[in-house]
Amino acid sequence: MRKLLPNVSRPYSNEIFSSWVHRGFRSGADSRFAELIGLCRLHNIADLDRDDVELIELAANIFALPKAHFSSMFPSRNYWIIPSTYRNLYCPGCLLADIKHGNIPGYRISWVYRWSIVCPIHGFILESTGRVGQTAEETVSSAIHSLAKDKLHMPPPITTRASQFSAHVGYVGVAFYFQQWIARQIRSEKIMLPTGQTVSAKDFFRMIDIVCLSAMRPARAEERYIPDTYSYLPPRKWPSEPLKGSEVAHLPFRDPIAFAPSEKAGLLAYLGLLVGVPKCCSLWRILAKRSSYYSCPSSKSLFPDDDRGLRDKIRNMLAEENNPLLDTATTWFDIDLQRQAGIVIPELFK
Repeated sequence: MRKLLPNVSRPYSNEIFSSWVHRGFRSGADSRFAELIGLCRLHNIADLDRDDVELIELAANIFALPKAHFSSMFPSRNYWIIPSTYRNLYCPGCLLADIKHGNIPGYRISWVYRWSIVCPIHGFILESTGRVGQTAEETVSSAIHSLAKDKLHMPPPITTRASQFSAHVGYVGVAFYFQQWIARQIRSEKIMLPTGQTVSAKDFFRMIDIVCLSAMRPARAEERYIPDTYSYLPPRKWPSEPLKGSEVAHLPFRDPIAFAPSEKAGLLAYLGLLVGVPKCCSLWRILAKRSSYYSCPSSKSLFPDDDRGLRDKIRNMLAEENNPLLDTATTWFDIDLQRQAGIVIPELFK
């Protein structure tokens, strides 16, 4: 990285652009960082982590470097990026490593995606400051304060072995494999599904957004027992009275960023199974031999076919947008998840 940015404060591995800029500004050793921040305000550039043409031009002019030198510090476009004021996730291992090396802690690109729940470096479940309206810079400050209060406590890493002894860790492990699969996919402009179908990232994540209208746990105030099927799905607040007809159009989407990483692990794990990510299915087969928590839910549980008309709503929305994954989503409504994961059930028990 030093060769890419000569005579400039060195970015950390996987550090996001705004973090690098604010670290450079806080160090006070290079006035160009202050100049860049001032020009961004002048040009009304609120999010320094959008791969914006004007922003990159400003940086290239100020630091007298080619535009391509800054591209690696921006998250990939159209890949479920968390809005700038909701970036409250962090890995305590990464921040403490920065401090250990005598550096100002920095924010990482891998934390800004909605599907990120585990640090790819340390294997820790990402922590949340629990605050809304924070920028990445503010999150780092809050995180360091929280770590200091907790006396720099380090959470245990997520491992395949640990997944076999804890149902919760198991779901996180499967979700992490889904996270890794997507991380590999975003290296190009397309998403290649395990079935061989290739689609744009925009279409893929839009389909996931729409499917989330249904595939979340119905949580009611009077509900005292949550079946295993829904145990690890994020809760979505269903209306107290069933909706019919056009009223279903007013059901709000529940954005996965509203949940902490551990809360959305179940959703991402099931998405990994539905998509058919090989590692997700492989780990699920191992876990299913050890715990009933991994008895795959039926498609009717994830996509209820009732008077709310959610299946039709999902189909109609995808059809209106000409989403090429309409058939894929429709297949999910009636898919045998156990067969999808490669679990063979003897005829006697079917």
